[in-house]
Amino acid sequence: MDIFGTLTVSTVISALITLIGGLFVKSYLPTYMKERGKNLATKKDIADITRKTEEVKSEFLSKLELEKKEINIEIEKVKLEQNQLFKNFELFTQKRHECYPELYKLLEVANGQIRQLRGSRRTLTFQNVSATDIENFMRERNFTSYDVDSILQNWDNNKPVALQSLNNRLRRIEYEDAWSKYIEANDYFFFNQIYMSDDVEKIAYEIKNDLHDLWLNYDLDIGVAIPLEENQRLIQKIDLNRQQLKSIMREELYSR
Repeated sequence: MDIFGTLTVSTVISALITLIGGLFVKSYLPTYMKERGKNLATKKDIADITRKTEEVKSEFLSKLELEKKEINIEIEKVKLEQNQLFKNFELFTQKRHECYPELYKLLEVANGQIRQLRGSRRTLTFQNVSATDIENFMRERNFTSYDVDSILQNWDNNKPVALQSLNNRLRRIEYEDAWSKYIEANDYFFFNQIYMSDDVEKIAYEIKNDLHDLWLNYDLDIGVAIPLEENQRLIQKIDLNRQQLKSIMREELYSR
């Protein structure tokens, strides 16, 4: 009885263990294995994601570095262009600072030379001078050989005629000198227009044109009587423009 009872208990316990084991294998083990599989899959996915992330990161950094290089190249180009612009502006400003004073001086010289053609002038009497003295005088002033010979022929025999010819020739030389000064100012103006502002160019152009007209009006050989009022009008306009030109040039040079 005791032995039967003992066997029965043992059998029951074994059956329970077998049952529990079966339930474990049937219920828990598949779940465990499934979760373990998931964990293994998750680790693999993480490894793949990490690898792809590193690849993308590496590619991004490579592209970023390339972009940085291209941007730096463009920046250097812009710097070079900017430096060139600054240099050009400096040179332009320097040339303007050279151009304005020179142009103003040449216009003033031409104005003075032309205005003297009708202003008060000191004339030489040529008293107590010999034919040799007057010949040296004429050659120093670049008289033509024809004029020298013509005046010398009359110097001893008909001095009034010789003096008249001499003074006429001196006046002609003065006109030619005034014209030479005008041409110098005119040429400088056209050769340096690129450095002038629109205002300076406009006023300087008017001054030189009016000086040209005034010179023509003062020409002894023009053969036409020019009304005094016309010359006075030109002179007033020239003087007004001279003042304006000086003011504009000064303002532009001092403000830049």
